[in-house]
Order: sequence, then C-alpha cells, then structure tokens
Amino acid sequence: MIIGATITLNIIPICCGGMAVPRKRPMVENAMPPKIVTASRRGMCANDKPGIGFDGRIRQYGGDLEGVPVKPLTLRLSASRFEATSTIPIRQPQDFSIITSRNRERGTWLEGGASLNLTRFRLEGAVGRLENEGTFPFTINRARARAEFDWNSRLTSVVDWNGDKYSEARQENGNLGGYNGNRYGVFLRVRL
Repeated sequence: MIIGATITLNIIPICCGGMAVPRKRPMVENAMPPKIVTASRRGMCANDKPGIGFDGRIRQYGGDLEGVPVKPLTLRLSASRFEATSTIPIRQPQDFSIITSRNRERGTWLEGGASLNLTRFRLEGAVGRLENEGTFPFTINRARARAEFDWNSRLTSVVDWNGDKYSEARQENGNLGGYNGNRYGVFLRVRL
C-alpha cells in the first residue's frame, strides 16, 4: 500500500479589493512569481510467507522552488528527505540460530540549478548532493549540464554531460565501492 500526496502552490502578488498592494521595489519586467511544489509518499511492504517474514516502511517528502527572476532565466532549488526501515529474519551461519536483521536508511537530497531559454538556444545546469546515513552510509555528488540548439523547426543538436562522485563511509574494507562516473552525449533530434 502506498499513500501519497502532491500539492502545487503558485505564489502570486497579494491583492486587496482587486487592487495590487504597493511594493517598495517593483518586480523586474518579464519576471514571474515563484512556483512551489511539495510531495510526500509513504509506503509499506511485507512478505508474510512462512520463513520469509519481511516487513518494511518507506517515507519520502520534499519540495521544489522554481522562479523566473527575469526571462529567459529560470532558477530552481530542490530538497527531499527519505527514511526507510526494514526487518527480516536471518539464519546465523555459525550456529544456525534465527535472529532479526534490521536495516535503516535516512537520506537528504539537495539540488540547485539554472536554465537559460533563448529563441533557438537552451542551456541548463545543476549540482546536487545525496547524503545517506544509517545502516549503509554513502554520499553522491552530482553535476549535470545540457545545451540544445535548434537549427530549424525540425532539427535540434543536443550536447549532454552528467557527472557522479559516489563514496561510501569508512568501513572495514575502506571505500571499495567509491567511483567517479561521467556520461557524455551528443544527439541529433529530428521531428517528423
């Protein structure tokens, strides 16, 4: 069973009796009011077959804030939090007794980005960080950039880059699972 909700709020200037409230600073021409999106999700999972006995719970909530301070520039901030717990009976190899294995994770994702949208050219970039605490702590630092150019109404060139730096917390084996990953892409989009 998954329970969730998404709420979208568009913040607009406050009005009284049909007249806008005077501001000390006027809004920049072509600026748009910020948009706030929030979401939450809660899930429960279980496998109660004999000998399995798995039980888990997941909670996730977060929000995005997006604003256009001046056209064609868009700024975006995002944050989310997740918590996951699970239990399952396991057999110990040394004496074959059954104990309960417990797993708990708690993570935070933060991201900021900007995009520039001109008539024939679009540029977008963002940086983010996922930090997980719990049974298996790790961090992911992520950066991405994308550029698009419209040659005409049917042909677009796209250049894309994504970079990840994954690292695990110090454990007995060090950071054997850590890596740096880069993905590059050059695309040609054709509209038929």
